[in-house]
Amino acid sequence: MAIAMEDFKAKYALETAKKRVAAIRCFYINLVAYIILIPVLIYINLTYTPDVYWFVYSILGWGTSLFILAMTAFDFTPFCGAEWRARKLKELIKEEERKQHISKTSQ
Repeated sequence: MAIAMEDFKAKYALETAKKRVAAIRCFYINLVAYIILIPVLIYINLTYTPDVYWFVYSILGWGTSLFILAMTAFDFTPFCGAEWRARKLKELIKEEERKQHISKTSQ
């Protein structure tokens, strides 16, 4: 039983690390695109329609999305953060062990 639990923990840690690396990569790709494309949008806006500043909506919308990506990628989530995930994982493991114990005793 202890070996299975250790395997489960190792697999969970590996999957969590893979997801975090993917999230960080996604954040950096979006950050580079933001840094490159926002000035282009500002230039287009001020060149062709200088009377309406629509580029502000792009900055705010994409910036908000970028902020949320950063929060998730760098594990800065005040709600459902790392501590919550660890507690939830322990809770689910105990529940699964209880179910397995009940099924073994009923057979």
